[in-house]
Amino acid sequence: MESLSLAFLFPHEPLARQRLIPAHHPGQASYVWDVKTGDREAIVRTNRFDTPPDEDFWQGSLRLFEANTTQVDRLVGTNGWLLSQGTLPVPRIWSSRHAFGHTFLVVEKLKGAVLENFDQLTVRALMNFGRHLATLHQHRFPCFGSPAAWKDSRRGTPLSQFGPRLGATLRFLHGRYHVRDAVASTYLQQALSDLHAWPHLCAAPMLLDMDASQFLHQNGEISGLIDTELYVAGPPEMELTGLEFLLSPHAAAWVRRGYEEVSPMPSLTRVRRVFRILLRMLSFQGPVPWDEWMDAPHRFTSCRPPPAGKWLNSANTPVSRRGGVYMWVIAHRGGGDLFPENTLKAFQQSAALGVDMVECDVHVSRDGQLMVIHDPTLERTGGHALRVSDLTAQELAAIDVGEGEGVPTLTDLLDLIPIPVVVEIKTPAVVQGLLELFQKNPGFVERVVPISFYHQAVKELVDRVPHLEAGVLLAGAPIDLAHMAHTAHVRLLSLHYELVDRAMVEAMHEKNLMVSVWTPNTEEDILSMLDAGVDGIASDRPDIVLKAAGRNR
Repeated sequence: MESLSLAFLFPHEPLARQRLIPAHHPGQASYVWDVKTGDREAIVRTNRFDTPPDEDFWQGSLRLFEANTTQVDRLVGTNGWLLSQGTLPVPRIWSSRHAFGHTFLVVEKLKGAVLENFDQLTVRALMNFGRHLATLHQHRFPCFGSPAAWKDSRRGTPLSQFGPRLGATLRFLHGRYHVRDAVASTYLQQALSDLHAWPHLCAAPMLLDMDASQFLHQNGEISGLIDTELYVAGPPEMELTGLEFLLSPHAAAWVRRGYEEVSPMPSLTRVRRVFRILLRMLSFQGPVPWDEWMDAPHRFTSCRPPPAGKWLNSANTPVSRRGGVYMWVIAHRGGGDLFPENTLKAFQQSAALGVDMVECDVHVSRDGQLMVIHDPTLERTGGHALRVSDLTAQELAAIDVGEGEGVPTLTDLLDLIPIPVVVEIKTPAVVQGLLELFQKNPGFVERVVPISFYHQAVKELVDRVPHLEAGVLLAGAPIDLAHMAHTAHVRLLSLHYELVDRAMVEAMHEKNLMVSVWTPNTEEDILSMLDAGVDGIASDRPDIVLKAAGRNR
C-alpha cells in the first residue's frame, strides 16, 4: 500500500505529488497521503486494517460502541453531519472509490499543523473548543453505538443496555489483555461495584480517541478537526473524562468556560472512576501507570473558569466552600512572601504553581506607562527615595527591586503569562492608562480584573469598557456592602480577611455578589477563609492556599 500510485483517483488531473504521511501514533487506523494535482491539493485516506487489530483499544471500542474503523466510508456520513451541526472546520469528502480491496476517500486538505498539546491554543481557541463540545453534546440520542445512530436510532443499542454492555466490555478487556495485572484486577472490581448504582446517561456525538493530534492549528487557533473515524454515539461524560487527563489547569479552565456558555457541563463525579478504569484498560493514552492515571487531577472539577466576560456576568455565581465547587487562588503581588514582590519572576513562578490569577499594583510613570509596583516611591523595594511618577519606564526598568529584576510594565506582565491579572489601581491616573491599553489590545479586557479603593475610578472603567469585570476594595465593613458594589457597577467585593465570616459571604451570595479576601498568609487563616466559603483568596503564600484547597501539584 505504501508504494501504490494514487493516479487512478484523479483520472482527469495530472498527479504532481503524493506523499504518505507517517503514522502519528502506533496503531493509526488509516493510511493518509498528501496529494497535489495540477489544480488542487487533497488528502487521500484508506483503512490500514481489513479486520480490527487484536489490541485492547480496537477490540474494546468495537464491543462497546461497534466502532469498526475498517469501514472508512463511514466518514462520508460522519463528516457530513459534523459539518452541518458542529462549529469547527471538518474536511469535506470530495469523492469515494473502491479499489484493490479498499475504499479510498479523497478529502479536502485543511491548512495548519498537527496540534501537539492543547496549551498551544489561545484562550479564544480553548473557549471555542469548549463551545464546540457543548454544541455537539446538546444533540441527544435514545441509543448508543456507531455514528449511524445519529440519524437512525434503529441502528443503535438502547441506552438501558449501556451499563451491562460496559460491564461486559470491562470483563473482556481484563480477561484478554490485563488478567495478570493485579492492580487492574482490583480496579475492575471497583468498576463493577460502581456499575450496580450506575446513573442513567444520555448519548451524544463523542470522540473515542480524543487527543490534541486529532486537530490542526494555525497561530494558536484550531483550523481543523481531521481525524473523525472514532466518533460514536455515547455518553459525553466519557469523552470529558478522557479530555480532562490531557488538559493543563489553564486549558481546562477556558475549555470549561466556553462549554458553559452553551450549556452546563455534565458532572463527572459519579462516573469518573468507571470511565477512567475503562479508558486505562483501552490504553487510551498508552500504558500509563495505574496510580498516575487514577490519581490524575479532576481538571473539570477543580478548574472553574476565572472571572471574566459573560461567565462572571451570568446568574450562576459559584458558591464556594471548603471541599465544594471552587475558589480562585490569587498570588498577591505575585506571591510576595515567596518571590520578590511585583516582579516578572514572581508572576511567572506563581503561575507555574498553578494559581488561577496573579494580583499586582499599578502606578503611572513620568512617560505615562503603567508600572507594576506597590509603593509610590522606590525606597522600600529599590533603595532609592525616588517617586515612580518622576521616572520613565526605561529608568524604572533599570532599578533593581529584587534579585536583579527591574520594575516591569503591566504590558510586560500580560505578555508573560496567560492567566488573568487582578490590577489594583493605586491612583486615579491609572484609569486613563488602562483605557489606552484596552484600546490597543482589546484581548486584555478579558484578562484584566481592575480593583481599587477608588470606587469612582472602577465605575468609570466599567461604564466605558464593555464586558470588563472589576471589583471594589474595602478597608472596613460598611453596613451595606452590597450597595457599595452596586454603586460601582461591579459584582466583586475584595475585603481584608479579618472582616469576613461565613454569614457575610452567604449574605453576599444571596445578593449575587462574590467575595474575595486579601492576605491570609498562614494555614490557620487560610483554612478559616475556606470554611467561610469565599470565592477567592489573594495571598502572599499561594502555595499554602493551593495545598489547603487540595490543589497542590
